[in-house]
Amino acid sequence: MFHAKVEAMPDNPPDRVPNTGLWKVVIYDDQERFVRTDKDNISYSEAKKLSDKLNGWMNTKAKRAGQ
Repeated sequence: MFHAKVEAMPDNPPDRVPNTGLWKVVIYDDQERFVRTDKDNISYSEAKKLSDKLNGWMNTKAKRAGQ
């Protein structure tokens, strides 16, 4: 099964205000192995919404496959 995480872009300054700067949505498999970056250079709120949507979609798809 896969899951999406919100991660800060590497070029964000370390002393920034929390949840500011640019973010990316990264998809991992069960062994925490990187699969792909879905979208990058987006705001935190946009990344969080996309991550939640992807996790809901991937979990629903996994549940259907396991039936």
